[in-house]
Amino acid sequence: MKRLQGQISPMWMLQRHGTRYCDTREMRKFHKLLGFRDTIVKNHERGDGKLCSSDIEKFRLWRLDPGMTEATSDNLVPQGYIELRSIAQRLGHAFPELLHVPHYDEKEFLFRATNRQRTQASMQSFYGGIFNASTYPFNDPQSYNEDRSTPKDFILLAHKNCPAWTASTIARKNIERDQFTQGPEMQILFREILNRNAMHLLLFLPADEIKLMYDMCRYESAWYPARESIWCIPFSRTELEILEFRQDLDYYYFAGPGRDLSPKMGCKTLADMFEHFRRLEDEKSSTSQVKGVFYFAHTLTIQHLLSAMGIGVDSPPMTAKDYPSTNRNYRTSLNGPFATNVNAVFYRCNDNTSSTNQVMFHIAERPLKISGCNANGMTKNNLLRNVGNNNPPFIGNYLIMIGLLVFQLLQLF
Repeated sequence: MKRLQGQISPMWMLQRHGTRYCDTREMRKFHKLLGFRDTIVKNHERGDGKLCSSDIEKFRLWRLDPGMTEATSDNLVPQGYIELRSIAQRLGHAFPELLHVPHYDEKEFLFRATNRQRTQASMQSFYGGIFNASTYPFNDPQSYNEDRSTPKDFILLAHKNCPAWTASTIARKNIERDQFTQGPEMQILFREILNRNAMHLLLFLPADEIKLMYDMCRYESAWYPARESIWCIPFSRTELEILEFRQDLDYYYFAGPGRDLSPKMGCKTLADMFEHFRRLEDEKSSTSQVKGVFYFAHTLTIQHLLSAMGIGVDSPPMTAKDYPSTNRNYRTSLNGPFATNVNAVFYRCNDNTSSTNQVMFHIAERPLKISGCNANGMTKNNLLRNVGNNNPPFIGNYLIMIGLLVFQLLQLF
């Protein structure tokens, strides 16, 4: 992780939970893949299809993940625990003066997560990576489930507490996604996949069933990043890009900049970040401030914050006609995958070449140059006035750098 020179004060981070199991609804649908598997194998044995014999053998041996049960639905998978602990360790190496401390002190560190097993377990794994601990000052994450009432949390769960969001979600129609689904690229994709995988004998395979194969490809690639999912084999690289574009259209108008409410949902989260740094700027010394603020939430929280910051905005907005454009700003593989985070670090710099105070942003640990930045990714303090359309009250005397990690397509969600 890139960092600046200077005295580091607090770190503010919004972290999406690590890789999780699918939810119960998806889990039940995935049982259909057992039938697809058998169809592919049997039809290839008859001489149909274009897959090689080694791939057919992989299909023959494939089973649903045994850890995927209704009891574990939506819970963190083993890989998710590894991800969060590793992120914490990398942060510790990058900012040792801030995070290498002998023990946890609740006056110095603020940890907070939503009331879901996947976020609570992510918080514990992250804590363990920071403090090299095997015991935690938090509740058992297994005690959290979807039946618990959600508190009025407008920082991490604004969309859960906004009637306007709920009402527009129920009524929403994604015209651009649906137009793309009915367009020539997707129709050719359907036909090619059926023919290549000897599934044309099924006569008709709806778009939802193709998406089912694609979703399992993505899940298994995230659960086991060191090996290829057999459900990625039926797709060519171009077909995966087409399906990713469809996914991007879906989320762009559901949780991204294409939905008017998205930046409003991220306003409180962004204001919380600014407020922590404003209080620090008002202090002559950072000794009374916390060293780290660590929030653990969900992809909607991340995407709403990015929308509020104006990140991922396309002008003009994405449409079904944009494919195969590769220079779009919004991608689900960049804006909110498993274990992604938005990290802001406050610096007090006392040299003759920069302002006294600076803030450095990262998204998933890597830098992204944005409009107004110099060659080092830095820009003058008025950039903060242009972050999103909310014109937050906290401006301060800051320089900003934004960072963005490019995740592998199939690992993301």
